[in-house]
Amino acid sequence: IQGTKIQLARELSCQNGEMHLLPLRYESEGIKKITSILHLLIVAYNDPSITLAIDELDADMIEDVNIEMSQARETTNIYANILDSTMDTYANIINNNMSGVMKMLTSISIILMFPTLIASLLGMNVINGMENVWWGFPLALAVSGGVTVLFMWYFKRKAWI
Repeated sequence: IQGTKIQLARELSCQNGEMHLLPLRYESEGIKKITSILHLLIVAYNDPSITLAIDELDADMIEDVNIEMSQARETTNIYANILDSTMDTYANIINNNMSGVMKMLTSISIILMFPTLIASLLGMNVINGMENVWWGFPLALAVSGGVTVLFMWYFKRKAWI
C-alpha cells in the first residue's frame, strides 16, 4: 500500500446544483474531530485490555489516516492564518483610502465655508460702513475669492486635494 490519500470535500451541493465553498474554520474543526476519533481508535488498539476486531493492516491504515488528518489540520490552520492576515491587510488599505477621501472632503468643505462666512457677515442688516459705497460688493467678492484661493493653494501644497 502506497499510503492513503485523504481528500477533504470542500464543497457542498445545494438543491439547485450550485457549489458553495466551506470556510476554512469549519474544515479545521471537522479535521480536529476526525483526528480525535482516530487517536482514540489507535489508543484503543494499543490497549491490551480492550479487544477490537482490527488487524495490523487496518491499524496501519488508521495510523496513516491519523497522520494525514494531522497534516491536513495544520495546512488548514496555515491557510486560515494567511486568509486572516490578507483580510486584515485589505481592511487596512480600505481604511487608508477612506482617510484620504475624508481629508479631501474636509478640505473642500473648509474651502467652501469661508466665502459663505464672509458673505453672511457682510450681508447682515447692520451698519458696517460698506453698504453705501460702490466698492463694497466687489470688495466682499474679492476677499471671498482671495481667501478661497489662499486655502486652495494651502491644501494643494499639503496634497489634501
